[in-house]
Amino acid sequence: MEEQTKQRITRILESGKYDKILVELEQIVREDPDDVDAKVLLGLSYIQDSKPERAIEILEQVSNEFESNPIICHFLGHAYLATGQLEKAKDALEKSVHEDEGNLSALYDLALTLFHLGEYKNAIDYITIGLKNFNNAAVLHKLAGDVCLLLGDYERAIYHWTEALPAKIEPETIMHNMALAYILSSDFEKAIDLLNDALLITPDDNDIRSTLALAFIRINELDKAEELLLSVINKNPTHFNALLFLSQVYYLKRNRDLCNKYYDQAMSLMGTDADKLFTVALTYRNCKEYDEAVSFLNLAIGQLPDVPIFHQELAKTYFYMGKMQLSYEELVKVFELRGYLKLSCPSCNMITKIKSLDDKFECPKCKAILKMPENYWWK
Repeated sequence: MEEQTKQRITRILESGKYDKILVELEQIVREDPDDVDAKVLLGLSYIQDSKPERAIEILEQVSNEFESNPIICHFLGHAYLATGQLEKAKDALEKSVHEDEGNLSALYDLALTLFHLGEYKNAIDYITIGLKNFNNAAVLHKLAGDVCLLLGDYERAIYHWTEALPAKIEPETIMHNMALAYILSSDFEKAIDLLNDALLITPDDNDIRSTLALAFIRINELDKAEELLLSVINKNPTHFNALLFLSQVYYLKRNRDLCNKYYDQAMSLMGTDADKLFTVALTYRNCKEYDEAVSFLNLAIGQLPDVPIFHQELAKTYFYMGKMQLSYEELVKVFELRGYLKLSCPSCNMITKIKSLDDKFECPKCKAILKMPENYWWK
């Protein structure tokens, strides 16, 4: 492709007029099938015009000639990701990042691909690389929060979402997720504040309203929770969380008939969805029905065995039941999936991150020897 043509096409690309550029680039490629520059630009244009299948078709031809080119690998990986071909996306994006760790977009696409593949530990490793080079990259912080939530590291998730919030990338979603992390950390007042802020942005969001009701349940404000949940069900009679949480409200109010009514409606909607199974498990646990909580957590793990948060909450449940060996076994699984644990100092309760279950460490604060903690490890 002549330099003048390339510059003109680049200017049109930057203007966002992809329909115009596609016609021109397709003509150039038809006239000269060996014009690699035109093919790369055509592939990028297909991606920008939301035609990833066409992008794959053209970029695969180019990648056979330039296998390790980081730009081509990135564009191709992005197109694979957009079409749900996650293993191919992972392979292409790893090649791109290996050649150029300074490409923020490629790092994000790779981390997102690993997130969708359930490789959370690897995803956070690449996000960490990205944040070393792009500390203020809000998209990386938002994704890091999502990954850390599934890792069961609520404190770290909240930190990353807090860093992402000023960019106003789906702020109501971030605040909702942060509130969930606070609820899982038993910090209910902060969760309520965040959810109220989120409702200022989307006042009719039934998911946020249901989670706010859950926070009210956890501080025993049952009337407030009931009012919220009934308003949600009035608008959406098949809202799973609202039905489930309302059954919990009536369980705590000792109204067995209404409890069973809404529980049965929720169960009819559950199926084998792992997130719903997990939510049911935590609802049972909050009611101190630990055997049922364990049963539903194991069902969730059966659906998604490599999600650290499931094993972490199962370990916590076993701890509440006094089943320390089973709790420890689940804790080891959390370590294997997450790559680290946070241990508690037996003297001052300071939390320290470790990366080996066999190592012994001194507390950086009081120099006491860290031990496998009895009641702080899930933080």
